[in-house]
Amino acid sequence: ATSTWTSGTANDVDETSNIIGEPGSGSFLEGVAFIDGDYTAGDNTPTNPFGTPTTYYSRQTGWWGDVNSWSTTGHTGSPATIVPAAGDIVIIGGSDSIYLNTQLTTPNTDVRSCAILKIEVGSALDIGYNPGCSFGMVLGHPNGNGNFRVTTSYDDESTFTFPSGDFTEFNQQLGTTELYTTNDTAGTTFWLPNGVTSYGNLILSPLGGSNIIFPNNDLLIYGNLTTRGQNADSWFCPTWNGDYPTEPTTRVAKTITVRGNLNIEGGALIWYGNGDITQKIVVNGDVTVAYWGAIDVWSDVLYPATSQSLSIGGSLINNSSGTIGNGATETTSRCDFTTLPVNFFGSGTKMVTNTSGTPTTIFSTLTIDKGSSQADSLIIDISNTLTTPTDSWLTLKNGTLVYRRSNPATDFTISAATPFTIPETAGLYIDYPNNSNNRNILIANAANNASDLMLDGKLTVKAGNVYVGPTNGTTNNNNDIVYSGDGSSTLDIQGGNLRVNGQIRRSTATTTGAIKYYQTGGDVVINGQGADATALTRAKLEVVNTGSVFSMSDGTITIVRGSGTSYGDLYLRPASGSVTGGEII
Repeated sequence: ATSTWTSGTANDVDETSNIIGEPGSGSFLEGVAFIDGDYTAGDNTPTNPFGTPTTYYSRQTGWWGDVNSWSTTGHTGSPATIVPAAGDIVIIGGSDSIYLNTQLTTPNTDVRSCAILKIEVGSALDIGYNPGCSFGMVLGHPNGNGNFRVTTSYDDESTFTFPSGDFTEFNQQLGTTELYTTNDTAGTTFWLPNGVTSYGNLILSPLGGSNIIFPNNDLLIYGNLTTRGQNADSWFCPTWNGDYPTEPTTRVAKTITVRGNLNIEGGALIWYGNGDITQKIVVNGDVTVAYWGAIDVWSDVLYPATSQSLSIGGSLINNSSGTIGNGATETTSRCDFTTLPVNFFGSGTKMVTNTSGTPTTIFSTLTIDKGSSQADSLIIDISNTLTTPTDSWLTLKNGTLVYRRSNPATDFTISAATPFTIPETAGLYIDYPNNSNNRNILIANAANNASDLMLDGKLTVKAGNVYVGPTNGTTNNNNDIVYSGDGSSTLDIQGGNLRVNGQIRRSTATTTGAIKYYQTGGDVVINGQGADATALTRAKLEVVNTGSVFSMSDGTITIVRGSGTSYGDLYLRPASGSVTGGEII
């Protein structure tokens, strides 16, 4: 908080443990609540050996070496007589931008230094290609922190090199580091420095079609990661198809963690050539892909990418164009997760959506693991093209997946030959507010008896057509809704149509099992197909046992095919219930 030196004595130094303060016999730094500071040691006998540092304030946008850029009295003060040097304090603020002269291929043409550097939010320091600078301690500004800009050599395969200085506080207080290139040649690569393990906010700004490669170590970004490629052919890659140009050169498995948001304003986040070397990206906030942006995996025989994942704690906002755009030659602007497992985690209600654009979204392996109950949800309402596999691609662990697309062009197939499970702490909520294309939700969409919906959690149908089993309703297979025995299974029909090819029943292995059945509208059709000898001991619809509920106020339940034995075809003996309307046929 101050810009003056406070001195101790030799008694304040424990020369055995090499520490200052406790448990020395003096009083310097004893019983204080802080440890932050700029410490040094030396002979304090001469008069004022360390001197009083001079504070320089930016007073206009301009070159560091121009005295008119600085004042020693404030951001609006008169010009200084000299410019800041190694022992001085520099505060860049007032929306000023200070820059150093730079050459594209020759480093350190304008080296500058100071003891303490602060950059106020809205202001910037652009050091260009001058890694020889030294900034002592880069501290947080009380009004918030601005932008520290750095470039590297124009030459292909160059590595960004940072100046000397302790950027810890600047990063932890969400100062922004912007790394930019000056070479617009497509296919050139530029590498983030190995050994740098954290940034505050990080902006990557390649020129043209050049690519930026993340470091060969775990990386933590305290704030936001923003990419500003000029088209989708500017790639941002966790790793490249070969070793790193600086030590350690051998590629390692790593995780890039973004505590804030991932904003792909331009360019493409690409997994490329990592083979089976695992490369994970975890974003605690939102992932937003702009019109010329993309997320993709580029894998071929020569440079495969087989071990990668993306985890999102917020929303996925895909505003991409869905086309090769803006002069690009290879990369389509889209979110293509064909070989990229995606996991949604965290609390609250989040989205897979778009606010503009004509996006293409392709999922291959999607896991919903939000919170620890059905209360947290992920809503899919994205427009244009959404593509998913037909089987074994969606896993519900925690939270509710809400499918709410307006008038989609294709069916939404959740499972086929493989049984699909909704666990106790998860839910599936179907809501097609407009379905003039007559598209369907398909679960257990296969003509085999093993394909069922295992309902331990909650299935809600508000609008739309939901099929459990093939859509024709004539296939002789018992595609059932099988509910569990602990009373957590819930079926809530508010509207739309639910078609079950087999039964809604308990397990055939036990007479326990309970379901909470609510219907306030919509139509439920139970075809009763393919019941084998064991299934015949269960009703086509049965609500029974402790913890069960049957509540119906509107809508219809139609049982198409008979042949029940032990409990007939309709067996309602709930622990609690209410019927005020509706019709059972």
